[in-house]
Amino acid sequence: MEKALADAIDIQVGGTFGKPRVSPKVEKLGIAQVSIKFKTVSTAKLNISAKKQGLLGKSSAGSRTASSTAFLNFSDQEMGPQDYQEITNHFYYTLQRKLKENGIDTVAWSNIESTDFFKNAGDNANEFPKTESNDEDASVTYNAFRGGQISNGMGFAFLKMKSNSKMCDAIGAPTFFANIVLDFVDLDIQGGSSVRSSQGNSFGVGASTTASFSAKHNALADIVITNSSSLLSNNKEQAETWVVKSDIPAGVPYATAMEENEEKVKKKTVLQSLFHKSEALKRTPLVVTTTKENYKNAAKKAAENYATAIVGKFKAMKAG
Repeated sequence: MEKALADAIDIQVGGTFGKPRVSPKVEKLGIAQVSIKFKTVSTAKLNISAKKQGLLGKSSAGSRTASSTAFLNFSDQEMGPQDYQEITNHFYYTLQRKLKENGIDTVAWSNIESTDFFKNAGDNANEFPKTESNDEDASVTYNAFRGGQISNGMGFAFLKMKSNSKMCDAIGAPTFFANIVLDFVDLDIQGGSSVRSSQGNSFGVGASTTASFSAKHNALADIVITNSSSLLSNNKEQAETWVVKSDIPAGVPYATAMEENEEKVKKKTVLQSLFHKSEALKRTPLVVTTTKENYKNAAKKAAENYATAIVGKFKAMKAG
């Protein structure tokens, strides 16, 4: 299982799949950030195009966009700040414990937050928890121990990288900045198109093209770590981006119901009521209902699986 989870992570060096230089040598690690974006509204979209055959080759016969939107709904009580913070801190402690169990020592959080780089770069802590929404998604982001968000998972600019290098020297270890996107549903859309053409008479009069489109919407109520990027860097200004290339699921049931229900969405918060009026919603919204404890347990399990994947990747890099 550890190897399978580790295979969900790709390591990029300078935007390419070059040879990693930091991870194979890690004996001690400073977990300098854990940020989790908890999605509460999630949308999957698929653009479907149709092609028609003409005298000069194939050309467009039109296109359609298929979309599915899901809303997270709690049947007992809504998640509170302390609940989201609990899950975020749980991931930090789990990753720390699993690293130590596998021979990689970790730097105490108190030593991390005492560095100049952490104090200066993490001064946006008052912006969190951060709530974001658009025509397709909504989420709230929390950081471990209510700290700031130093890295978005991509490489640092020149001066920031130098400051991080000094931080690595100060704590005596490379730094790891974890960013997690935690989705409550696994949405998938498969689509296709077909074209029927009529040539008309010998002068082309009456020629027509009719395109038809179809889409199959699939949904699984499983909490997954998806589309996440974390950063590993050292005192030599070398950096790696750890990308979750395939979803890491919790693998435990948590939903009590999953249904297409427009009325439940309308009864939710003002934000979701406004969101529901968006032109992006072409279908009856999918509502995934759960209890707070069910959600928390599954979210923690997904985070634990990601921690296992990270540790497995370090072991694989050392072995390689």
